[in-house]
Amino acid sequence: MPSFTDPMRSSIRKSRALVWVALTMAFIGPTTLALTRQGVPNLPRPAGFEPEFMLRGAYVIDEAEAGPEVVLIATGAEVAVAVEAKRLLGDAGKTMRVVSAPCWDAF
Repeated sequence: MPSFTDPMRSSIRKSRALVWVALTMAFIGPTTLALTRQGVPNLPRPAGFEPEFMLRGAYVIDEAEAGPEVVLIATGAEVAVAVEAKRLLGDAGKTMRVVSAPCWDAF
């Protein structure tokens, strides 16, 4: 489809309204707002989060306590899985950063 933009997959429930506004106000062509029917946890917004961060296409949702050895990038419902993986691997001594990337085109 001509001018079709990458789907937007928000991982934070409260931010889906911002995604909707961004898609309707900055209309650049057909797109998809991909939602899930899965039971996923409502992830908290990170400290210092500004809604405009989502419009960049990706943002840090869970920062490493020290310089990260690994950066996990996930979209939509998979962000919660990445946050849990960070916790589990953190227990094993790995430092990780989790990035939520709701839109690859904007990133």
